[in-house]
Amino acid sequence: MRSSVGNPLGLGPRKLCSLGHWVSVMAKLIYIGSLRPMDRAESNNTNEVPDAIRGTYHQNDMLNVSVDMSDNYQTGITYNDDYGLPSDTFTYDLGAGEVTSGLDAEARFSAKVVNAGSGGQEAIEVSVYQLQNGDTFVRLPDGHKITELSIKDMIGDGFDGIYTGSSSTSSVVCFVAGTRIETPNGPRHIETLRIGDHVLTRDNGAERVIWAAKWTVIATERTAPIRIQAGALALGIPDAPLFVSPQHRIYVESPVAFHMFGTPGGLVAAHHLVGLPGVTQAQTGGPVTYVHIACPKHELISAHGIQAETLMLAPMSRAVIEETGIALPVVAQHANPVRPLLARQKQRQYIRRLKARHVRHQSFASEDLEAQAHAVPSPAIKMGRHGCTGDMPQLR
Repeated sequence: MRSSVGNPLGLGPRKLCSLGHWVSVMAKLIYIGSLRPMDRAESNNTNEVPDAIRGTYHQNDMLNVSVDMSDNYQTGITYNDDYGLPSDTFTYDLGAGEVTSGLDAEARFSAKVVNAGSGGQEAIEVSVYQLQNGDTFVRLPDGHKITELSIKDMIGDGFDGIYTGSSSTSSVVCFVAGTRIETPNGPRHIETLRIGDHVLTRDNGAERVIWAAKWTVIATERTAPIRIQAGALALGIPDAPLFVSPQHRIYVESPVAFHMFGTPGGLVAAHHLVGLPGVTQAQTGGPVTYVHIACPKHELISAHGIQAETLMLAPMSRAVIEETGIALPVVAQHANPVRPLLARQKQRQYIRRLKARHVRHQSFASEDLEAQAHAVPSPAIKMGRHGCTGDMPQLR
């Protein structure tokens, strides 16, 4: 994920190293080894031993790693442990299993790199993040692919954390590889879609895919997919188990929405659906491959019969896309979401109401079954007291 190094931002009483705006807490960093600590005294926010980081790192010394940065103490900030305060954590896998360690120090260094392909040298600035276990990571400016990194002088110090600029309305949304997406030529696995292919949208028919990418991460509590089993949300919906990222918004129609918002339905992040019968979070620990697609506008597309959103190209999600090196057309920025975006609290209230109505619906259905056991059922009883779908949420 994009985490472009910018100028340090002083936010509140703690000085923060800016990573730009994040669309999720997953970052792609370069691991350079388990090194001596550059921060020897936690009673201040300076790094006393920058020499612990200086040196030349060759291609075999470096490893590209997806890192899950926690954000437990203040939204948008990953804090270190200066002044004896509790730190946020990095979770990652170097190949021998998942590791979690607290953030200890961060600093900016001047550096020289050897660019892959051209072999030319370039002077740049990098951000360095060191954990309490000694594991050390580097963030390069965007667009750099290198074979050698020489870290020189520390040029930025005194940070208390990393400013991530989190946003609840701009999280990258993704389907798990293997998901079937409806297209004009029938369903296709999402990982087979390419730029220029077309998908069927709820509002605008066939629309062109203008961006597609995938990457694999280790499933953690933050990144493990949400599983929606077949028939969990309505009769035959979805028509097969569907796996999506926790922040992926699903369009849920229900009479509840009319009462709460005056609209037929609302976009709800998948993790808020957990607790409805048949909706769970998958196990953590293993790898999961996520696939993202975007259209010229924010759209609803059919995935296993569920209406789910495509990637919304807000400025922050565009920043993440640019990290992949796949250029987007200048016009491909969505001014408006395909449906109103509900605030987190509204999403939670909506789902609580749906859960309560589902419990009542199940109770009524049990009463109807008991009545059918003692009498010849009438058409009304066959349909159930609330009709064939009652108060269950409908995803169309």
